[in-house]
Amino acid sequence: MRSSAFLMVSGMLLGLTVTSTRCEAQRTSYGAYLGSSIATVEEEAGLAPDATAKRRIGVQAGLWMNKPINGRLSFQPELHYTQKGVRFVNNVEEFGELLDAEVRLSLSYLEVPLLLNVNLGGQGTSSVRPFLLAGPAFAYRTSCSLGFSAEAISFDAPCDGSDFGDETSSDLGVSSFDVGAMLGGGLGFQIGGREATIGVRYTQGLVSIFDGTESGKNNNLSVLFGIGF
Repeated sequence: MRSSAFLMVSGMLLGLTVTSTRCEAQRTSYGAYLGSSIATVEEEAGLAPDATAKRRIGVQAGLWMNKPINGRLSFQPELHYTQKGVRFVNNVEEFGELLDAEVRLSLSYLEVPLLLNVNLGGQGTSSVRPFLLAGPAFAYRTSCSLGFSAEAISFDAPCDGSDFGDETSSDLGVSSFDVGAMLGGGLGFQIGGREATIGVRYTQGLVSIFDGTESGKNNNLSVLFGIGF
């Protein structure tokens, strides 16, 4: 009788331990990102037709939450501040000399990616765990400026032309909202007992950033380092 009771209690304790371990491994986690955004605008919509388009390198930072769904699959909503845009470079002739000129479209967004995370590795704390991410990203534009530089001349002005007064204002018609499709992957690992990640994402704009046109879509490549709270 005592042996049976001992085995029963041992089995219950083992079951509670396994359940507790699974809950710990599958708990909701939180963290922050910091990295860079390498952006451009596809089909530049005639902003600088005679110039060469170059990518704009900016800052990307944000927060994430990872909520397990089933097995290796989890839901990962995020909130990012992302700098996007594009640069155009060209040679301008002034007083018989060729000057290097640059036109800049600088954009910044509050971006909300709603991602599915697929864990391709194990659950051990010492292992490196590859993962994949995919889902839509919804963005609200927080700033927009158009700049020009040539030799000693450089200026930036809001995209709505408000710095030039009513008579000379020229609104570019940049939309306040953007929608993109995000795809990426990376590696998860442990640093000082905290969950850390390093990853790369590509976001392809699905709508034009200019009102009333179909051309001019954001796209950017992000390199992000994340750390859990």
